[in-house]
Amino acid sequence: MILTNRVFATMLAWQTGATSVLASITYFFYGKHAAISAFLGGFSIIFAAAIASIIFVRNRNKHDAAAILISLILSEIVKLLFIFAFLFLVFKHYKNLVPVALIIGLIVALLMSGAAMSKLVTK
Repeated sequence: MILTNRVFATMLAWQTGATSVLASITYFFYGKHAAISAFLGGFSIIFAAAIASIIFVRNRNKHDAAAILISLILSEIVKLLFIFAFLFLVFKHYKNLVPVALIIGLIVALLMSGAAMSKLVTK
């Protein structure tokens, strides 16, 4: 059996580490605003995934397939809403945004999410 809390905690740690490394590299090569943009892109995924994992873990002891599916769908909807809301706020309020860095931050955090989940499930 997979320990849900540990899987989500490890996934969030991988995402945070990868986003931090990306922001550091981006700062070194492209400057402060690109690094902040990359960090904000990754953070939007990390924050939304943390909220979604709380919703999903809250209902993990249910044994009814329909209840588990509803919990999964609800957590994904909330995750998407948080991502869109956070990105909307970033685009609206951060005037020195570097869109390419933001998108790369999003991609890196998403890839780390999938990599962490697949690695932990295969163990």
